[in-house]
Amino acid sequence: MSTDNRYGPETVPEPKRAPWYGSGDSSEIKMHYNRADRERQRSKDSTPPKGGFFRRNRSLTLIILDVLIVVMLFFIYLIFLRPMEGETRVGPYSFRIESFLFEDEVVLAVDVNPRRGAEGQPVISITVDTHNVADLAPLPDSSRRIPMRIPAAVMNDAGEITVQISVGNEQRSTTHRVTAED
Repeated sequence: MSTDNRYGPETVPEPKRAPWYGSGDSSEIKMHYNRADRERQRSKDSTPPKGGFFRRNRSLTLIILDVLIVVMLFFIYLIFLRPMEGETRVGPYSFRIESFLFEDEVVLAVDVNPRRGAEGQPVISITVDTHNVADLAPLPDSSRRIPMRIPAAVMNDAGEITVQISVGNEQRSTTHRVTAED
């Protein structure tokens, strides 16, 4: 269909048919309306979905599962992966510090265990206040306990001492709580 106007001929495109209509022309499209069918659909009783609370609410189930997974990972870290209290790592060595207050002295024992990658026997230096002990690191398949006796005056008011551990060029300082003997 074309019409003439002062701007030039204008063509109107043929209307597109919706894909759900058949391939026939628009004269074949019929509307079906049945009042009885419509009233029957309205009068149906709606029944709640079957199953428990979590089957009906899948997003809540996923959120609870996510929280449970995070809590489980946290407990795995707490139990298996984090270093224990009084345990520290310097280079390829792990140190476990135990200390007890005995009369007017602090008895300190440092257990040294090599981890993977420990080679040779570097010098390990343990310093508390002005007291220093140096010893060789254990061989890769063994461990060593380094004892120290320190005056109780080095403890702070909270009953803690600062232990400085150095292996070769690496150094770490940690605060350790002294256990009082009963």
